[in-house]
Amino acid sequence: MITIFDDIKIMPSKTYRTFSNHVYSGVQVYSEYSASDDLEFFVLDSENFEVFSKRYGEGEYSFLIALYHSFGKSDSYTFRATNDDTYYAVLVNAADYEVIASFEQNEEAYYIVGAIGFFSLFFLLIGILIIIVGLTQKSKSVETQEPNGS
Repeated sequence: MITIFDDIKIMPSKTYRTFSNHVYSGVQVYSEYSASDDLEFFVLDSENFEVFSKRYGEGEYSFLIALYHSFGKSDSYTFRATNDDTYYAVLVNAADYEVIASFEQNEEAYYIVGAIGFFSLFFLLIGILIIIVGLTQKSKSVETQEPNGS
């Protein structure tokens, strides 16, 4: 896993903080926060983040389709991206006072992207196998016989 975010911030009253990251399909992402007081925590895809940002201004953001939602002083969530998309971790301070929050996000360091990556790896492995077999195979000698003649 590689660290994408590792941040500590003071969140003023009635604000939210977002952490966005473009993630390829199939990549696993781990998010974790801890705070001095209760926060709301969302993980959203790009489509639902647009809905959140619009509804937050209207005060009706609680009716979202989130990948994950919780409320508390700390939490963590791991998911595997279903699509190539920008995913958002959102911390919301709905309190009338500031809250100190730390946030960390990690994702898988190595991954093969799509069918092209899979087939490239497949053909590379086949090529290595052919080289190994070619180097280890003993060369066959052909014996020739001369006709018996007087």
